[in-house]
Amino acid sequence: MKKRMKHYSLYGMHIVSDFDFVQLDSLDSMADLEPDIVITEGIVAEEYKKDEDCYSQFDKKISFLSNRTCYLQVENGEKITYERKENAKESNLNAFLLGWGIAMICYQKEKLAIHCACIANDEGAVLISGTSGSGKSSITSVLLKKGYRLVADDMTVVYMDGKGTAYATPAFPYQKLCRDVAMQSDCTEDEMIYIDENKDKFLVPYKGEFMKEPVPIKAMILLGISKKEEVSSGEVEGIEKMYACVDAMFLKGLLKEKLFSPGNVNLCLEMASCVPIYYVNRPVEMDTREEVINTINNWL
Repeated sequence: MKKRMKHYSLYGMHIVSDFDFVQLDSLDSMADLEPDIVITEGIVAEEYKKDEDCYSQFDKKISFLSNRTCYLQVENGEKITYERKENAKESNLNAFLLGWGIAMICYQKEKLAIHCACIANDEGAVLISGTSGSGKSSITSVLLKKGYRLVADDMTVVYMDGKGTAYATPAFPYQKLCRDVAMQSDCTEDEMIYIDENKDKFLVPYKGEFMKEPVPIKAMILLGISKKEEVSSGEVEGIEKMYACVDAMFLKGLLKEKLFSPGNVNLCLEMASCVPIYYVNRPVEMDTREEVINTINNWL
């Protein structure tokens, strides 16, 4: 039986999909419009299938990813074909399609998919990126409680307008939170979607005002951890800004030698020229959230 195709708006793109994304609102009003991306279940080309649990291959015309949940084949920046593997969980497939799948589309469309949260106020958007364990989720949650609004979580798609301004495009009103931060939210456990057995994470609905239009980016914050006993911070300058943008790309771990392709480098150079970038490193195993928040507020 042929699946009913649903229409979604995500990162400023019109998506038509046979997969039911629980965190996206289906928009029947878009049914007569030409889609930017089509997502369908199918059979991925045998030539791309490997025995490895994790395998990827990137090209501007056809890119491919294999993990324990599925095979993904992405074509020409406009089509995603997914093939489930045995015992694939819907929640994992959901996350991979909207994460890796859309990031692969962005690679082919030469858009920047940044691994970060994005929040905004009336003055513009702030990207919050960070290494694992740096406190990205907790810092983002504190800022949201202080009046910022959610634009995207975990991945933000950025485009430049050619006039010196970078824009963040909206994702969906959910946050990906580790268990301890999720349990401190205003949501019940029934509202949370468990998505990651390895890192024990949940998709948690955001109940504040969600930004639905692209927002000019006023700053990017890089969170890290250090062996020092106090918070250290500063502004990233010069060519290091470009490297910081490259390092924050969602596909960083998969692109390998193509990470510094001319297309990626040019996009990161353009973003670096548009956006101030700051870093905040906190001590390991110390609660310095208030100090980190105060440091960020001083910049913004």
